[in-house]
Amino acid sequence: MSNPRWIDSGVFKTLRTATRKRTLAVIVGPAHGDAAISSRAQLTAAGGPSAVSADDPRGRSQPAPGLTALWKLKQPGFATTSVGDALVASAPEELGPVRRYGPDSKGLKGAFDRKDPFVVWMGGSLAEPDSLVLTNKARKKLVAPDSRYQAFLRATFSRNVVFSGFALDDPDLVELLDDVSRVYNGHVPENVALVPSGSTDPSTALRA
Repeated sequence: MSNPRWIDSGVFKTLRTATRKRTLAVIVGPAHGDAAISSRAQLTAAGGPSAVSADDPRGRSQPAPGLTALWKLKQPGFATTSVGDALVASAPEELGPVRRYGPDSKGLKGAFDRKDPFVVWMGGSLAEPDSLVLTNKARKKLVAPDSRYQAFLRATFSRNVVFSGFALDDPDLVELLDDVSRVYNGHVPENVALVPSGSTDPSTALRA
């Protein structure tokens, strides 16, 4: 196993404090899990929702140890840009039922205030094809200033945010950061990205 590229003491202290206070927001990318279709780009390449059923095995993942470890931090819940089920598949059995939200679900705004563990699929889920956001028309409603999705972004980025399972040029990550910038009038709050040892310097990749 490779050594971490960094462990800045200030970052570590922030994450430790946020974990203890249950104010950590974790956003999971499609690199976690082993589903054949985990990103919206892979879904589009497979022919889109009309070619992939809700129970299509290509959207299913074996439990991912890294995600199981994240669940054991006992944070309120997670958001993901993946369309697959890696997060739910990795939840420990003793956790009990996991509440599921799409990007426009009722109750999304107050997800962090509830005691039930939850997952929010930011671009929709293969398990609920009607929740998928793949067209400009669907996104127009999603990014309206008074939408549930925008309210959830405000709630999420008022916490300490960690990104995990992304390439830094992931189109869904770039789109998400654009949405956050819109919520915060051109500013994206500071957050943390976990990246593999030896990968591109995050600040260089994000500037590009």
